[in-house]
Amino acid sequence: MNSNISLRLPSDSKYILPLRLFIAGVAIRMDFPAETVEDIKMANAEAGSILINGAKEGSELFVEVFQEGRNMIVELSVDSFNDNVAVDDISSAILSAMSDECELIYRNGTCSKIRIKFEN
Repeated sequence: MNSNISLRLPSDSKYILPLRLFIAGVAIRMDFPAETVEDIKMANAEAGSILINGAKEGSELFVEVFQEGRNMIVELSVDSFNDNVAVDDISSAILSAMSDECELIYRNGTCSKIRIKFEN
């Protein structure tokens, strides 16, 4: 993978499975080990769920994947979100445990973007 890859989905929980499949395919192409691919899928599903939870109805979820050496960086964001929607501690713990680095970016009290790094 030499270029960035993007995916745009409706902000609806029924699109978490396609998100997981997309991310798994990219991770496999980058030669991540199978057990790491499972962590990558889980972290991205959790990130997508966090963002969808705060998203306004009819908004879109954007996913961008970048290659940094042998590492994968995934940025997920929503284009429209409600104000002051909290992220629970369990979701934050899952993201931290399943990734090498994770950053939640807030606007108006709601997580509007998540950046996750996976080292290979």
